[in-house]
Amino acid sequence: MGAARKLTSFVGARIFADGDPAKVWAAFVAETAKNKGVPILVFDGNGSVVDLDPRHPPKSRTEKKSGRGRPRLGVVSREVTLLPRHWEFLNAQSGGASATLRRLIDKERMNNPTAYERKAAHEAAYRFLAQIAGDRPNYEEVLRSLFANDRARFEKLMSRWPRDIRDFALALGFGVQMENKS
Repeated sequence: MGAARKLTSFVGARIFADGDPAKVWAAFVAETAKNKGVPILVFDGNGSVVDLDPRHPPKSRTEKKSGRGRPRLGVVSREVTLLPRHWEFLNAQSGGASATLRRLIDKERMNNPTAYERKAAHEAAYRFLAQIAGDRPNYEEVLRSLFANDRARFEKLMSRWPRDIRDFALALGFGVQMENKS
């Protein structure tokens, strides 16, 4: 995964912090002190619970630079074989051939997610919902609609749930953008 690690933290059914681990940890420490005994859950982008310790900040991941490309971003150099007309098109685009190819691929992936990507997104939403929403009305039906890839039914069944839970589940399971809360 090339993107920076992002965490989202909930106190009860409300998001109170969202962003990089250091920022979320600082908010977690403050919220833990303020709301003693109230369940606080922190999730990563895969819907998994992250165990934060209020006594110790999370360690940043440091990666060594080596070779060509941008290894910290997961960029690797490979060969692509194209016809001259394809190279002409790519070279005429702003940012060069590599940037254009990345944009085209990302656009295609957003518009046509693969079965693997869809399954991974649904499993992330499932992990999140299993931790935070198991006692909510229509929980089982929500999960059935998630794995049936029925977004409209998924949203309808969660319509009376707290907004932050709904929005985060939609973001994980269907890639729906959440409004920035922090």
